[in-house]
Amino acid sequence: MSGQNGTGGQNGTGGGNGTGGGADGAAGVGAGTGPQSGNGRRNGRSGLGGRGSRGPDGAAGAGTGFHAGTGARSGTGVGTGTGARTGWPGVGTGTGAGPGARGTARVSTAVSPRYAQPATFMRLRHRPDPIGHDVVVVGAPYDGGTSYRPGARFAPRAIRHESSLIHGVGIDRGPGVFDRIDVVDGGDIDLSPFSMDLAMDTATVALTRLLERNDAFLMLGGDHSLSLAALRAVHARHGRVAVLHLDAHSDTNPPVYGGTYHHGTPFRWAIEEGLVDPERLVQVGIRGHNPRPDSLDYARGHGVSIVTAADFTRRSPRGIAEQIRRTVGGLPLYVSVDIDVVDPAYAPGTGTPAPGGLSSREVLTLLDVVGQLRPVGFDVVEVSPAYDPSGITSLLAAEIGAELLYQYARATTSPASAPVDSPLPPGAAADDAENAENAVDAVDAESAVDFAGQRWG
Repeated sequence: MSGQNGTGGQNGTGGGNGTGGGADGAAGVGAGTGPQSGNGRRNGRSGLGGRGSRGPDGAAGAGTGFHAGTGARSGTGVGTGTGARTGWPGVGTGTGAGPGARGTARVSTAVSPRYAQPATFMRLRHRPDPIGHDVVVVGAPYDGGTSYRPGARFAPRAIRHESSLIHGVGIDRGPGVFDRIDVVDGGDIDLSPFSMDLAMDTATVALTRLLERNDAFLMLGGDHSLSLAALRAVHARHGRVAVLHLDAHSDTNPPVYGGTYHHGTPFRWAIEEGLVDPERLVQVGIRGHNPRPDSLDYARGHGVSIVTAADFTRRSPRGIAEQIRRTVGGLPLYVSVDIDVVDPAYAPGTGTPAPGGLSSREVLTLLDVVGQLRPVGFDVVEVSPAYDPSGITSLLAAEIGAELLYQYARATTSPASAPVDSPLPPGAAADDAENAENAVDAVDAESAVDFAGQRWG
């Protein structure tokens, strides 16, 4: 009896991988004897030629690229054709997305509905061992440092799920963010749920390795204790950095309950270890109740700039953005967003909610200043999905992550942004100019070789 699509069985005649593959840019042949090769269904996929060479910005990759080959799903074909996806850097077919564009492959909404396919952040490609990318999105499913409501270990999965809604092309923002920078989803860091010290060491090593091979990361927490691991990794590459920290809590507390690295300590340890310049550390949204009247003395005593939630209501966002820009200066900038900076009316799914916070719009507007600075890393932390059945907290976390990616693209690919007190929104002039040169990412459904090949665009 014949196989599902071809005349063979579902599997090929041998074990192991196909004989193709090869180095970056090599064509590779899918005719190996491994599983799913030969005459069976989806033959030859294990022998494809890998990613293809990246080439210069905006140029086509040289190899046959990922999911190339006219023989895909063909029953008897061997997957050696050139097919679609002929290069990695360009969007769509890999021919480049305009002058200087890097391009990022994503699941295309032109073919696959946003609720379909395994969830990655904003439907990016999953690269478990990423090398050579502008930004890697990485999950840190851990809540061993929480002091009240647990559950942040489930946040990376929930944030990715909600992020499927986000296209990456903003209103009046010119080309899509993924036409400008190369971003992948690197999966999760596997962290011990039982040992605080082991989890911190594991996260530090993993994030340091990411920055040795890529330019920046966006970490999806997890609780806030892991920002210390992130800052250790950033410091290893950039030296002392400035920090923009959005939070209801200062997180400069000493250890308690025998927990060295609980989620109220990361910025205290970052100051003690010399990872950050405390006079270039700005904390926005601080409020709520503290165990002692001197809870902010440590931070203020080290020169940290604190904008409380009460300060925020008395001042204009433009003035606060100017303070941030002036304080950070030209140092490399790390941005850490604890979701509880937002009022629980907008983000109830968090471990230590504090009424009286910023609105979601205020947070997203404030992050515009990041595109005028030198961002080198980001995190979005403290989402606890179990306390928000509606999913709006995870959706907001995903939107904040998308905003940070956009601001990174502005900072690294755009001309100098407009000053904060310009009558135009910051970056508007630069984005409008680029809009004339670049088109929004689109996939031509009729030009794809097959559904599987076309899905990535």
